Amino acid sequence: MPLSEAGELAHQVRTRTWTWLRSEAQDKLDQLRNELPEEDHQLLVLRISRRMEWQDVARVMGNVDSPGSLTREAARLRKRFQLLKTRLRERAREQGLLD
Repeated sequence: MPLSEAGELAHQVRTRTWTWLRSEAQDKLDQLRNELPEEDHQLLVLRISRRMEWQDVARVMGNVDSPGSLTREAARLRKRFQLLKTRLRERAREQGLLD
C-alpha cells in the first residue's frame, strides 16, 4: 500500500473514532445535565443555550418586583451558576470526561 493511501486510511479511522468518542462523551454530559434539579437545568439553558443576560435570567427565574431585588437575584443566580459549573466539572472528571 502506498504511503499516501495509508495516510488517508489513518485519517479516516481517526475521524470515525473521534466522532464516536465525541458522541459518547456528549451522551454522558447530557446525562449529567439531566440529573440536575429542574431549577439548575433551567439556569443552564437560559444562560448558556439562550445566552441571556443575568438581569433577564433573574426576571425569568426569580419572583422580583423592584430593580434592587432584580440586581440581588441576578447576583445570587450568578453565584449559583458558578457553583453549578464547579459541580458539573467535578462530576465530568469523575466520569472520565475531563483530564
